[in-house]
Amino acid sequence: LTACAILGISCALGWAWAGVVARSLHLDAAKLWLLPLRDGLSFAVFLASFFGRRVFWGGQLLHVAASGRMTIEGDEPI
Repeated sequence: LTACAILGISCALGWAWAGVVARSLHLDAAKLWLLPLRDGLSFAVFLASFFGRRVFWGGQLLHVAASGRMTIEGDEPI
């Protein structure tokens, strides 16, 4: 119950702060209802980042071994 209350307060404060910023910058505040969706998707991407072993960075595919060593895909670890 406490966690749900904290989550609700956090969402309410986020909406309030986004509304203040939108009004001060004279932006359209009609799409503020999308903030929880954006936050949820960002959190899902954050969680998914812990389960991948491959990273595409700088035009190269990198592989992270179980030891934590990173190599270019197809190369032998140094």
